[in-house]
Amino acid sequence: MHKHTRMLSVLAASVLAAGLSVGATAQAAPAPSTAKATGTATSDGGELAAKRALIATGSAPDSVSVVTLGGVGAADWRATRYGYTGTFRDGSSILDVAWTSSRLESFGIAPGRTIWHAWPGSGGWKQMPHNGRADDVGAAAKDGARRAVSVWVNNSGYWCSVDPGNGRWGAWSRC
Repeated sequence: MHKHTRMLSVLAASVLAAGLSVGATAQAAPAPSTAKATGTATSDGGELAAKRALIATGSAPDSVSVVTLGGVGAADWRATRYGYTGTFRDGSSILDVAWTSSRLESFGIAPGRTIWHAWPGSGGWKQMPHNGRADDVGAAAKDGARRAVSVWVNNSGYWCSVDPGNGRWGAWSRC
């Protein structure tokens, strides 16, 4: 799937923001896939523009999220955030979020489609709770202390997880 065919629209951004008030109820866990090799990271301005739209609606983190993606067809690729290196799914992106000026977090999809995140002081990339599976990252939004992140699941759409403000991510549900 090409990035431009699933670019996050302002409507999708508002749905993600709505997930902050609804909460999470279901889980995305399609069958895993495997891919192996090495890739090169580049930047995707289309998704960056979508995230700027999130900021315009007032439901985004304090700063624009930076999306770095691996080359499609390059198979697995590696990226480092906060001194921690992880291996990510062919064609997927890393979503870097500044929830506030001092609270940073990054999200990525591993080759087996599991969803991972890292932050300064985390000790490495950690698997997100509730066994979600995805093909790429989506966007992030916040409302006060509540935070939400979305991921893209091929043939299923966007799925979200919400942290109600206690540092514990909820189950994955459709956005």
